Amino acid sequence: MNRVNTLLLIVLSFAIIHITSYAQEESHLLITVYPGSVLRGKADIAQFDEYKLITGIPGNKEFDSIVLEGKVSKYKYKNPEDRSKLEIMKNYEDALLAAGAEEIFSCAGKECGNYPGYVWRNYNGLDPRTIDRRYKAFKLNTDDITAYIAIMVNEQFHFVHVIEVKEMESGLVDVDITKLTKSIDTKGSVSIYGIYFDTGKADLKPESKPALDQIAELMKVRPDLSIYVVGHTDSDGTLDLNMNLSKARANSVVEELVSVYSIEPSRVKPYGVGPLSPVESNDTDQGKSKNRRVELVKQ
Repeated sequence: MNRVNTLLLIVLSFAIIHITSYAQEESHLLITVYPGSVLRGKADIAQFDEYKLITGIPGNKEFDSIVLEGKVSKYKYKNPEDRSKLEIMKNYEDALLAAGAEEIFSCAGKECGNYPGYVWRNYNGLDPRTIDRRYKAFKLNTDDITAYIAIMVNEQFHFVHVIEVKEMESGLVDVDITKLTKSIDTKGSVSIYGIYFDTGKADLKPESKPALDQIAELMKVRPDLSIYVVGHTDSDGTLDLNMNLSKARANSVVEELVSVYSIEPSRVKPYGVGPLSPVESNDTDQGKSKNRRVELVKQ
């Protein structure tokens, strides 16, 4: 082999290695991307978030779904020009079934409902674009994790969402009386991210106790302080639903402070503003998670 051919072989080998490495970085470890697809934009990955997995199209409401919690990874790919929606979906399906996955739900075209694209996008980030789309949801159990995979293919793009179900890491949000006091005194308000609710519900989850303990302690060491407890939501769902939900969640916090921690009712007043006061854009999951909060505002 002459020097030119040897050099050409090295260059080609490097290109192949680089492309392979790039593909591995641009897809999930559980499922490789369909060959020829191009990732559009940065993958949207949250270490812990909730995801509404669509499991049915009942017709009389938006969707049947199950709410999952864990690591959420979302990928959007440009389809190869010479490949059909069916072929792309079938390859993902074959790979997942061969790995032992269970198909939970499947629809194509009108079976997926007549909802506009924004309904899907607002629900969990999938985007059908037109009525001509295919959707499948799978569950995959491995020795290490339980994962759910949602795939949607339209004329131009396809979406792969992987949700690795896991328990939330606790203790990552530092809520202490010093920080609460400083923010209340300097800003007149403080946002609390350690108070948790199930999706669409107003019942406090047990994981909320550490944050509630600190709020109650603040109220006890500052007997002169009165606050508004303000519930906030993201923009998913209707405005009326979110306004009512945010008020109900604020009520739950106030009821807990009054009944469990013996705080005077006159010192804690609940209000809900739904999605009307975001701190970040609701266009991303990260922004939505920042907007879902309880805020204490000095009266």
